[in-house]
Amino acid sequence: MQSSPLSHRLVAHRGDQQHYPENSLSAFQAAAADGRLYLEFDVQLSADLIPMVYHDPDLQRTSGVDGGINETTTAELARLTASEPARLGQSFCFEPIPTLRKVIKWYQFIQSSAPKLQLFVEIKEESIEHFGHQRVLDAIRPVLAPVRSSVIIISFDAPLLALLRSNWPRTGLILRQWPATDSSLNTAQPDYLIVNKQRIGTDERLDDQPLPVMVYEIENKQQAEHWLQRGASLLESFNCNAILAGPHSPPAQRQRWPYE
Repeated sequence: MQSSPLSHRLVAHRGDQQHYPENSLSAFQAAAADGRLYLEFDVQLSADLIPMVYHDPDLQRTSGVDGGINETTTAELARLTASEPARLGQSFCFEPIPTLRKVIKWYQFIQSSAPKLQLFVEIKEESIEHFGHQRVLDAIRPVLAPVRSSVIIISFDAPLLALLRSNWPRTGLILRQWPATDSSLNTAQPDYLIVNKQRIGTDERLDDQPLPVMVYEIENKQQAEHWLQRGASLLESFNCNAILAGPHSPPAQRQRWPYE
């Protein structure tokens, strides 16, 4: 991985979030069309235990309404959008909140044209706290099972990753402090370490760590080159196109897929 070109080291954080609503099918399709090899997104559970691709525990920022996603049913969420109205206005007022199942169907549909694309799927702590480890895993794992060889499940929650260790190929531990503690590593036994660049000391090397390190909140090419020089394996960014100075033309409206 260390000899790969920059374009092969980028992880699209919640898809192409710069041009589209985060965690939306439009954002994911744009990232795949731009040639990304890694895509990261978040999963929360609805009140009726359906995995939804959504970051925040509350609905205001992404959907423009009050309420919590863990207290809202799938039927109610289907009447809302993932349009991020405060950031994007009405440009994506018909963008639905995707279920995890629909995202996986999309992923299976595009695999012939993007066979190397892999998914980093973050299970959010709010849902773990609300429903408990086992119910969260029971809801999410069967949906991901058809593409399990291409999915790295990630979380801040080391005990959740420990429950996955014996029956999931790859996992990643997201860190709140750097370096990772021995106790968290021993509990989670992850395949990747994932950390915000702001948590790493000025002179610390990343290739001294026992596992590959993915650094997130990378904003531009200068930062990308800096962290690669310090030993990062992967770089997570909201705007991979800016790092690569690549062209991008958002479509006028959301594409519909044959299975919808």
